Amino acid sequence: MQMKQKISAVFMVLCAPYLLLTACDTKEQKEQNAKWEEQASFNAQAYIKQKYGFAAEVTDAKVDRRQGWISSQPLSDVLVEMRHDGRDFTVFITGEEKSVAGADTYQAEEIRQAVWDTINADIPGLREMDVYAVRKAERRGQSDTPLYEKRYDGSNLAEVLQGSVFSVNCYYPESDFSTRKQFMHLQQLLGMESGVRAVFYSCRGETVFAQETSALRKWTASHAVYCTAQRNLAYTKPETGPCEAEYIAYDLKQYGEFYYSVSYSERQKEREAPKFQEVTPVDAANFDGYGVRDAVLASKAYEITADVPLFVHIYYPCSKIENFDYDGYMHSKTKIAMSSMRDGEPRYHADSIETVGDYAYEKIEMQADVPLTLEFLYDPE
Repeated sequence: MQMKQKISAVFMVLCAPYLLLTACDTKEQKEQNAKWEEQASFNAQAYIKQKYGFAAEVTDAKVDRRQGWISSQPLSDVLVEMRHDGRDFTVFITGEEKSVAGADTYQAEEIRQAVWDTINADIPGLREMDVYAVRKAERRGQSDTPLYEKRYDGSNLAEVLQGSVFSVNCYYPESDFSTRKQFMHLQQLLGMESGVRAVFYSCRGETVFAQETSALRKWTASHAVYCTAQRNLAYTKPETGPCEAEYIAYDLKQYGEFYYSVSYSERQKEREAPKFQEVTPVDAANFDGYGVRDAVLASKAYEITADVPLFVHIYYPCSKIENFDYDGYMHSKTKIAMSSMRDGEPRYHADSIETVGDYAYEKIEMQADVPLTLEFLYDPE
C-alpha cells in the first residue's frame, strides 16, 4: 500500500504542470466562460423552439475548446446539452451574443438511418456503417460531435448535409462492387458544394467479416477486399464547385493458388498491372540471416514484375502453406520471403505473416522493372 501511495504521489507531481496548463483557466476566463455558457443556453432554447417548435430543457453547457499540445483555449462557441421527451441531444451555438444560428444532434439517428437506406438502395447487403466528423465547416474546436443545421423532413437529405464535412464507411461481406458503374442515390447526395466521402469495404466471407468488425472495423481498402472494395465518392472543398464522383478501385484477382490486388500512388497517371509467373524457388538457405535462421521451403514460388511503381497486396491461402499453424494475428514460424536483384546484387528479405481470415497477407512495394520472387518458408527456430 505504501509503495502504491509513493507511485501515486510521484505521478501527481509529474502530471501537475500538465493538468494546470490543460484544465485551469484564470478567474477572469472562468467568469467569461460562465457568461458564454449562460447566453448559449438561452440561444439554444430559442434555436430549438424556432427549428422544431418545442421547448427543450438545458441539462448542461460547456464552452468548446481549441486543443493544443499542452493547453486548450476556451472558445465563445458552446456545446449545450439538452433533453426533450426523454431524448438527450446536443446543440452547438455561440454564447458571445444573442443568436438562433446553431446546429444540433436531435435528428442524428434519423439522418443516420436515411443515409443507411440511401446506400442500401444502391448496394444491398450493408451490414455495418460508421459515420464520422459531420460538423459545421467553420467550427474551430476539436469536437467530432455530429451536428446538423437544417431540419430533416424525410426528403431533403442532401440539403441537410449541405455545409458539413461528411464521411461514412460501409461494410459488407461477400459483395462484388466491380460491375456497379453508377451509384445513383449516392450521387444525389453529392449534389452539394461540400465534401461527402463514402468508402466501401467488403470482406471475403463471413469469417473475415467477423474478424475485422470485432477489431473495431479498422479496415483498409487492401486489407479485406472482395473485388472493388473502396470507392471515394468525392471529397472537395466548397470553392471547387459541385462534387463529382471519383472511383478508386482495388480489384481482387487470382493467379495460381493466391489472390492479389494492386494499389498505386494517387499522383501516378500510368497504371500498368503487374505480371506473375511460377518459377523455381530460391534456396531457403539464401534467406538465413535475412529474417530466418534455418528455414525450409513451404510453398511454390512466384515471380512478380511491374512496369511502374506500385503496391501488390497478396492473399495466400494458409491451407496451401506447408506446416502452417495459425496461432493468432501473426504467425511466428512461417515467413513470407522475397528476393530481387539490386545493382547487380541479390537481395533477400523475410517477414512475419499477417493473417486475414484464412489467408496470409502481405503488402509488397514493387519498383519499376525490378522482378521479385515470392515464396513462403517454415522456420522452426
